Amino acid sequence: MSTGKCQQLTSVSSVNNNDDNGITGDVHVSDTDGPDLVPDDHIEVLTTNNKRKRVRDKKYRCLYCKLEVAQLPRHLYSSHADETDIQELQATKDPHKRKLLLAKLRHIADHQQNLNTINRGKGSLSVVYRPPTGSSTQTDSAKYVPCQYCFGYYCRRQLWRHVRRCPVALASHANYNQNNKKMKPARAADQLLVNSSAAEAAAVISNMRKGKVFSAIRNDTLAHELARKLMSRAGHSIHHVNYVRSRLRKLGRLLLEVRKENVSLRSATLSTIIAPEHFKNVISAVKVVAGYDAQSHKYKTPSVGIHLGHDLRKCGLTLQSSAVQAGDLTTTHKAQAFVKLITDEWNYEIAGGARRELQTQKFNRPNLLPLTSDVVKLTTYLKDTVVENLAVVKSSDAEDVRFSAAFRTLSDAILSQLILFNRRRQGEVSKVTVDCYNKHARKVTHCGDITNSLSPLEQHLCKFYTRIEIPGKRNNCVPLLMTDDQTHALSFITNAAYRQLAGIHESNTFVFPLGKGSLSHTRGHDVLRHFSSCCDAENPENLRSSHLRKHIATMSQILNLRNNELDQLAQFMGHDVRVHRQYYRLPNDIVQTAQVVEVLMAMENGTIGDYRGKNLTDIDVSNDIGETLLVAL
Repeated sequence: MSTGKCQQLTSVSSVNNNDDNGITGDVHVSDTDGPDLVPDDHIEVLTTNNKRKRVRDKKYRCLYCKLEVAQLPRHLYSSHADETDIQELQATKDPHKRKLLLAKLRHIADHQQNLNTINRGKGSLSVVYRPPTGSSTQTDSAKYVPCQYCFGYYCRRQLWRHVRRCPVALASHANYNQNNKKMKPARAADQLLVNSSAAEAAAVISNMRKGKVFSAIRNDTLAHELARKLMSRAGHSIHHVNYVRSRLRKLGRLLLEVRKENVSLRSATLSTIIAPEHFKNVISAVKVVAGYDAQSHKYKTPSVGIHLGHDLRKCGLTLQSSAVQAGDLTTTHKAQAFVKLITDEWNYEIAGGARRELQTQKFNRPNLLPLTSDVVKLTTYLKDTVVENLAVVKSSDAEDVRFSAAFRTLSDAILSQLILFNRRRQGEVSKVTVDCYNKHARKVTHCGDITNSLSPLEQHLCKFYTRIEIPGKRNNCVPLLMTDDQTHALSFITNAAYRQLAGIHESNTFVFPLGKGSLSHTRGHDVLRHFSSCCDAENPENLRSSHLRKHIATMSQILNLRNNELDQLAQFMGHDVRVHRQYYRLPNDIVQTAQVVEVLMAMENGTIGDYRGKNLTDIDVSNDIGETLLVAL
């Protein structure tokens, strides 16, 4: 639009306008005019001026000239008639469709400005329903998030209600159903807000293993954007770096396959293939990467196909957010269409068969649990190792060549002991920091009424064990119990002087550090594998943290625990009791062969009525066993 047109339009008088799209007047307002001025150090939500009656003074931002106008339709028709979207708007005869197109243009412009405001950390936020002056939401801009379909900003707690009746969502989804949505509205809205730094993504990608995959995503801006979002969601934890890199490598392999199969996409990027016209090419490439066999209709690595579906959807949403921020409507529409195709078609093309293949692979898989005798052997071996190396650490001088090796072995043995005794996930114990241990490790808190209800042995055990709470899976708080012998050994492992003599970097914050100047921690899986192979166990491959957790959860069901006792055990293990009941069951082959078969035999012999009101363990069919089976017994 020319400057002359803008100057002419500023002289048009303003009339009352409503929050719909009447075309009765037009006025331009600069970003600093009006009563909604806000301080320079925070974000404030634009409020309504309604007092005794409704005041129709809402201003809308133009997507093309970035000016605020009172009557958006008149401004678009008179000043931007040469734009493709405006021509489509004028050519539309359906009033409902015209309203949808106009609402989207209005919301996209506001979303673009709101993103700039959020990134700057100051300014005003334009929302669909302006709160009254003085309300709590006026100064709390975090309560407003955009709709993933129309980009209008709504209160987070009310967004779900809008999405259910969002006209843009209903128009773009012919078979739209609330139950078919793959992502909650608030979570999808958070993915539209871009607020990460480029330096963090560059650090994640630059240290990847070099090769063709690295070259494919090294300069891909969309891959960088996805890495930034994933790291931001993980709280920029260094423990998630490898996880983010693995997801980027899958996308890199997909991108290489797309380039290989299509001549026109030899130099394609992720932003290029996120388009509806390339959806079939992406599907074909994903099948190749996941190892799909067209003859047997099976996947070699079905989980790759499922993971790529999630990542491509996130890439589409990320590209859509960036395009809206840049004012690129063409890319925005393509990204939206691609995300819709992912939502509607991916389950039929990839995910359905992949999940079925994963389920098939679980059939007839042996449920291997560690033997109790192997656990006893490992426990004894670890105790002997701790005693032997602790004596060396206590008596050795700094010049003794045995000191560093003994310190490292002592640290690994204590780590293995804690994982083995507590049945903790190996990563949870490995990541305990020195600061957390020194501040929070203490004996179990005593309470007179509760302590008196315990047995003498239980009261003694409370005095014997030291307890510390560490973060578990899904942000659960899980306890870690330590004996006095273990805390005594940990006093040497966490001592700064001993750590310096052992060659531990002074900036390493972990209780169980890696040597040779590393800033990382020892992997619990590695030390368990090492010690289990050295303790003469019959099946050392089963002495792993995941198998040990299944062992205690499965064998505890033999005890016939009450519901409250089962809740306590599940909480200690760090998962919900429903997970405990569903997954950690006795092996089905044993239960079905040893107990359920007794019911079948009683029914076959006609004696099932004699066991009315009894449990499976109370049924005894020894008198009904045939002579052949009795001889075998």
